[in-house]
Amino acid sequence: MTGSRRYSLLLLLPLLAGACATPAPAPPPILSLDGRDCAPALRLDLAQPLVIDTKAGAPNIIDGAAACWQHEDGTRSAYLVFQLPASEAPYLVSVDSVPQGSSLFSPLVVLLDSRGLVLRTLPRETFLFRGISLAVVLRVHPAERYLVVASDPPTVGQRISRIAGGTQVSGAMGG
Repeated sequence: MTGSRRYSLLLLLPLLAGACATPAPAPPPILSLDGRDCAPALRLDLAQPLVIDTKAGAPNIIDGAAACWQHEDGTRSAYLVFQLPASEAPYLVSVDSVPQGSSLFSPLVVLLDSRGLVLRTLPRETFLFRGISLAVVLRVHPAERYLVVASDPPTVGQRISRIAGGTQVSGAMGG
């Protein structure tokens, strides 16, 4: 009997030690791109191929090592650029921003053609909360060849409230 008790205690020790472990602290958010060398144009040579996987997404992190883009108005964005797979038919891509500690990346999405010309921009306002993440699902069209996920310059380092409300009234005839 004592042998079996000893065995059960050995199984409990890793569980108890795991319960005492604390998660690693989240990295501090980047609140400013001042002092960074930012290019005046997006660098498409940095594009990584976007792997379309129907089962799981591929996590990508925009951190202090991300490329920096200086917009025409002088504001700056950290960004990642993806080369989209060629397709004759439109397909869906989801872009999610997951909280890190108490901060949340404020995204801006830009779609470009094969020459790097901007076809459309999805501002931060088009992203919606889905669970704890800020997300957008977009339909990629055949002419769109690059997807850029960048920080939204006006909201970096700011507290943003996304509370919205509305009322809809409709009438019906009764007889």
